[in-house]
Amino acid sequence: MMKPLILAAALALTACVPATDVASRDVHIGTDWGGNFAEYRSRVGGLLFNDQTVRVSGVCASSCTMFLVLGPDRVCSTPQARWAFHSVYHPRTGAISQTATAELVQSYPPSLQSWFWVNAHGKTGRDFAYLSGAEMIASGYVGAC
Repeated sequence: MMKPLILAAALALTACVPATDVASRDVHIGTDWGGNFAEYRSRVGGLLFNDQTVRVSGVCASSCTMFLVLGPDRVCSTPQARWAFHSVYHPRTGAISQTATAELVQSYPPSLQSWFWVNAHGKTGRDFAYLSGAEMIASGYVGAC
């Protein structure tokens, strides 16, 4: 009777970390539409000084794109992945934060920064400018996985 309870507890704990590949401890992003900018800054900051790799196989949108600061040697994408970019905005008012947007864009490689200011700046909510994983790989922004 005790073994099923231990197994259930172990499975429940494993389910609490869906974004992490348990075998390799790498971060796997299947679908991540982003979220609170400060929370992502902290999450990404926690990866800066370790050797974890971020693997994107689905959608990486909004604040999720902050992982690009880790560089193409630590961030890889499948060609089928979709990267979605827009300005940082306040979810209740819709007001764009120029300061937070500039901070987010600083985490991108220089040529992607230029692309962002032309194609994604000013977009908010579910209005995104997209790049495919294949485009991200071809541009050298991420590695292939």
